[in-house]
Formats: sequence, structure tokens, C-alpha cells
Amino acid sequence: MVLDVLIALGIGITQLALTWYGVHVSVQEHRTRNALIIGLIGTVGLVLTVFGTIRSTASLEQIATNTQKRATLKIVPKEGNLALPEPLSENHPLLVNYMFLNTGNEAARKLREFSHVYIEYGNPDVPTTVEHVWQEFSTWMLQTDNLHLAGKEMPFGIPYWATNERPWLVLTSDQIKDIQTGKAYIFLVVSFSFEDEAGSKVQEACFFIQPPADPASPWHSCGRHTAEITVTQSQ
Repeated sequence: MVLDVLIALGIGITQLALTWYGVHVSVQEHRTRNALIIGLIGTVGLVLTVFGTIRSTASLEQIATNTQKRATLKIVPKEGNLALPEPLSENHPLLVNYMFLNTGNEAARKLREFSHVYIEYGNPDVPTTVEHVWQEFSTWMLQTDNLHLAGKEMPFGIPYWATNERPWLVLTSDQIKDIQTGKAYIFLVVSFSFEDEAGSKVQEACFFIQPPADPASPWHSCGRHTAEITVTQSQ
């Protein structure tokens, strides 16, 4: 921005000087010298004009690149204490709700959704704990791949919510006690594959709930498996 202002200022100054020397040539001697000065100043002005045009073109190209059509998925546990709608119990399956939203500027095509909940012992801040959960999830995705058919387009700007897929877990009393005391953690893992103008992509998401894991307990990102992965790029 500052450079563009300086370029414009330089062009204005050279044009002003060129006008002044034009008048000077018409009323003063040393016309050859002044003519050379006029030519030099005019050349500088021309160079600045060309340079400013090139910068302007580059800026427009950058804007076009930044506004390329693409789909971007945001995945979070459902807010308002609705991610874990009921207290932990031995009498009903463990269900976790999450929200997903296309925050891009293009519909996500051929959307495939995978989601599961796991109980994992260990510290969720330790990478090996998260990787063990994700390995189980990856194995399950391979085993159920043919059951997850590509769906319809997902438009941008409209939030949706879903619940973890079957098979659902039914917790034992010991598991509930371990979760409430922080010995074990509930993990929600989600993976979406989709296509947009830029190519084929996968959006991963991983969260765990803080003890005592009641509906009001906060959810935290795993810090891993949260990024968008480009599988193939459009040519």
C-alpha cells in the first residue's frame, strides 16, 4: 500500500517537473540541455507508470487467487451443552452430537461422513493416546468404507448437526467411574471426504470431553487430526 502511494506520488512529481521544464525550454537558453532533462524525467515517469500497472495487475491476480471457489468444513461438538445430551449411564448408549458447517464459498460435492466415539485410557495431551484412538478409527473407516456412499452437495453457510454412528457404546459402571475421575476419556472423531473446484479433500476432527464428562463439561480439541488434507488437486 505504501509503495503504491509512493509510485503515484513519483508519477505526479515527474509530470509536474516535465510541465515546468517545458515552459522553461520555451523561454530560456540551453534548450538542448533542458530537452535532455525533459526526456529523462519523462522516461522516469513512464517507468513508474509501467511498474504501477504491473503491481496493479499482480494485486488483481492475487485477489482472484484468494477468492477461488472452495469448500471449507468446520466441525465442532454441538454447543449449548447438547454435545453430550444426557449424563453418562449404563442404561442407554453413548451418543455425542456435533455440528458441521461449510464456511467456504462453494458447495462440497460427493460428501462422505465418518464419525465414531471411543473410550481411551491415558492422557489426551500425550500424542500416542490420540494416535491410538485415530488408528482404531482409521481401521473402522476401512472396514465400513463400502457402507459410506457419497451424498448430495453440501451448500455453504448452512449449519448441520449429526450424531456418532453405530455401533454405539454402552458404558459399564467401571468405565463411567474412570471417565468421571479422569482415568479414561471420551473421544469424538470425525472425518469428511469431499470435492470442490480445488480438488478432492479430507477434513479431520478430533475432540475429547473434560472430566467429569457431564453435559456441561467442556470439549477440547485433540491438537492433532484437525486439519484439512488435500488428496488431489484439480488441474
